Amino acid sequence: MGIDLEKKESPVLVGNNVDDTNIRFEEEEEITSESLLETTRIHGWLSFFLFSIFVGGLVSAIYPIITFNIEDYWGSYVLGMTDIASGVMLFALAVYTLVAFCKRKPNAVFFGKRMTKKAKNSRFELLF
Repeated sequence: MGIDLEKKESPVLVGNNVDDTNIRFEEEEEITSESLLETTRIHGWLSFFLFSIFVGGLVSAIYPIITFNIEDYWGSYVLGMTDIASGVMLFALAVYTLVAFCKRKPNAVFFGKRMTKKAKNSRFELLF
């Protein structure tokens, strides 16, 4: 009553073919942005994530412009314009993230994560 640790030669099912332990792929598909664009669609939580990134970027760009008050920046227009520029850059990053996901670019996930971190950091800065 011991455990049998020997390798057993058994057939492996690959697609419609039964092959030995040496797995051979008949066709090796290259996954490109174009092939993903044709075979996949954006729906569910990803569409909600992209929508919230776009709306968050839009709010980040519009809010500092609408609520601009020079006294909030101790009379310095440079500080005020820095706040507005950071909002516009967040919106540009949000738009590029949306375009990258829609075109299935390989760097889309990186920009999605980056946008999430930037939005969180900008909201954290409002506390101080």
